[in-house]
This record gives sequence, C-alpha cells and structure tokens, in this order.
Amino acid sequence: MTAAPCNIPHLGEVVHRPRLLDRLAGPSRIVLVTGQAAQGKTTLVADFLAGQGAVSRWFHLNRAASDHGVLFDLLYRGLEQEQSNSSQAANPPHITLGSRKDLLRQIEILTAAMDRCRGRETGLNLILDDMETLSPEGSAFGFIETLVGEAPDHVRFFLLSRTLPPLNLSRFKMKKQLVALTNQDLAFNRQEAAGFFRQPADYDKQVFGEKAIDKILAI
Repeated sequence: MTAAPCNIPHLGEVVHRPRLLDRLAGPSRIVLVTGQAAQGKTTLVADFLAGQGAVSRWFHLNRAASDHGVLFDLLYRGLEQEQSNSSQAANPPHITLGSRKDLLRQIEILTAAMDRCRGRETGLNLILDDMETLSPEGSAFGFIETLVGEAPDHVRFFLLSRTLPPLNLSRFKMKKQLVALTNQDLAFNRQEAAGFFRQPADYDKQVFGEKAIDKILAI
C-alpha cells in the first residue's frame, strides 16, 4: 500500500468486507475506527472511499501534530492542495491574535478551506489517520473536537487510531451521528478469512483447508 500526500492510499488486492462497508455507508458525520496494528483500519476506509464520489483528503499524523498550530498548518496545506494532485499548496496565513482567538481564527480558516475543497455536487471526506501518535497532553485533540463541531454538515470525519483517542464525541453519539468500529469489529469472520487465503490468480482455489482456517481464526 502506498499513499500520495493527502490522497486516498492506493490499494492492491484486498478482501472487500460488505458487512463493514455497509456500516460506513450511513449518514453519520463521524466514523471512528480503532484497532491494533495491521487490523485493517486504513485498508477498510480506503476501500470504502475509493467507491465514493466525494472529495477526500487523507492526513497521516505524527507526534509533531500534537501541537494544534502544526496540525492547522498540515490540514490547511492539504485542503488547499490543487485538485490536480499537485503537492504544492498556498502557505497558511500567519495568525497572532492570542491563544483562544488564534484557535478560533484557525478553525474559521479551515472551515472556509473545506468549502472550497468540496466537490460541487458532493461532500468532503477528511481522514485523520495514525491518531495514536498524538500526545494526550498536546493541544491537538481539543483543536480536533472544536473543528469537528464547527465543520459544515457536508464534511465527514474519519478518525483512525490504534487506541481510543481522548475526544468527547458523546453529543454526536446521542444524535446518532457517530459510527464506531473497534478491534472486535475489524477481526475477520470465517468468510473473510477464507477469502484472504484464496489464490489471487484463481479465486476459487483455496490455499488452506477449512480446519487450518478455523485454527487461524482461533488464534
């Protein structure tokens, strides 16, 4: 799997998972996917978004983005990126209004950028991947909470993390605007495991027998 900056990661051969794709297809504004490494978080969301018509911006976060100023810079550059997939984007405006006013102004700027980035007839998907790399002591999580609350209705947020991020999303859950997939949801069922171990060149040919697949599932 390879990823161009801010674009949906390119997938090779994948096992399509309709039971999970159907859950992502609902009207919820926030999709929270948490699970251990190599559990298929990125693959699942990328597979889902590849079949959507909306504009998507995919951000791989790192420790530096724990500071909301760094995160703002990252999001702004990605949202302003040319639709032609150019890696060049306008520099974010310099803001010196004081901490609280500074944050609110950044949110306002990103909201306007979201409106410019969206498709004419569709919405915008904003994916924050690798959220476990953000420090809980940093200012990024508070910034994300505010951004999610202030973003236009046409924006869907996909939050991917190995651990449960320290975000207060209860109001979205109460309004049924949140879909959450956990490590348990991401675990392969028997049909998906069988599909994973079929030969790509001959999908009807099973690599392992049923007993071997049952042992793999048990492990």
